[in-house]
Amino acid sequence: MSVRSSSLRLAVVVALFALPAAGQELKPTKPLDAGHGHVSVRNAASFDEGWVELHDAYRALEASIGDVSAFDISSESNAIATLGARLGGILQQKDSPFPKRRSEELGLAIQNVVANAIALHIAADEGELQRVDYAFSRLRESVDETRLLAPAAFTCPRRCEGAKTYREPGACPRCGASLKAVTTAKFAVALTPDQPLAAGVERTLAVAITDPTGAPVTALDRPLEVAVASSDLASFFLARAERREDGSLALRVRFPSPGKYVLFHEFGVRDAGAQLVPVPVVVPGAAPVPASLVPDVRMVATVGEYAVSVRTDGPLVMGAPARFTYSVSRAGSPVADLERDGSAAGHLYLVSENLRHFVHAVARDSGDVNAPAGPTVEFDARFERPGRYRAWALFRHAGETLEVPFTFAVTEDRAPAVAPRR
Repeated sequence: MSVRSSSLRLAVVVALFALPAAGQELKPTKPLDAGHGHVSVRNAASFDEGWVELHDAYRALEASIGDVSAFDISSESNAIATLGARLGGILQQKDSPFPKRRSEELGLAIQNVVANAIALHIAADEGELQRVDYAFSRLRESVDETRLLAPAAFTCPRRCEGAKTYREPGACPRCGASLKAVTTAKFAVALTPDQPLAAGVERTLAVAITDPTGAPVTALDRPLEVAVASSDLASFFLARAERREDGSLALRVRFPSPGKYVLFHEFGVRDAGAQLVPVPVVVPGAAPVPASLVPDVRMVATVGEYAVSVRTDGPLVMGAPARFTYSVSRAGSPVADLERDGSAAGHLYLVSENLRHFVHAVARDSGDVNAPAGPTVEFDARFERPGRYRAWALFRHAGETLEVPFTFAVTEDRAPAVAPRR
């Protein structure tokens, strides 16, 4: 065993007995293995909050495994080990939220999570892909075991309340989104085109949704909406599935050019809450040469006769709440009669440069939902991971949809990065 590997195991053991008490001020801290770059994690104020953070880290790790990115696997597994150690510390406190027997069982399950996350971290650092696959399978089993022991928890999929959880399914009191169960069990979406995909030609995709057991899902709590982004993030559009006479779902799409696309499916299922399922597809042909994604500095965009500016309340930081304030004008005059999509004055979609992270924010309620909106529209968002994100804000005015793109940089802390300005 290497010296660094031994040091990491020792750091985990020490961390279990030297954690901040629940409720202390949350500050970004260094990961357990500080020998090289890793994703920073935050101290959890409660078991539920820590479990949500660990769940998010595990989801990010799943995406890294799929792309076989050794650095990201090492980074995410290190974050899971750190979060697991902190959960263990919470369970060992005198005011543990669970009875002693339950705390002991959860503690043992979380110890397995930490040990398997460490093993995965070391395998990724040493570039042993076969060991990575094995260690990840063990980690998945231990996370599933912990999920079965942990109490039911539901959280806003848009994280507008951070890691706050609820015991029952329902709607987020802030944004109205269906709460999502905190679970590693995943729904799946299969797409079957009526004809081979081709650029510039409309195709109908049959949509089949299955639950974590593989059983078909036919009843949805809300319509299936799909955000489509090209791999270079140069193209973006929305599609809404239609219910056919036989009860099945179908999606009509027109891909503008050849290349890879990711379809982010958003839907709700009773008792499981909001779901997000990304599905990649490839349109045959020579894909355009991708341009570099560079964060915007001049945060004003022109869309036809409209000028749209955006500002944030400071640098965008992983895990911290972020507010985006858009202002819309037409021919130099503020637009105060934006049309609403239901009660929403607009939607904001953000996709990370590596296509692994997707954020959908609905405009903040500005008072009378039956009245026109504007010229200012605010969105609240939270980013699970740092990096560059392409954002598309969608507004409606005079019967037309305005699609306003910007590129933002999200950092791990508040020190670096250029803050977007007007």
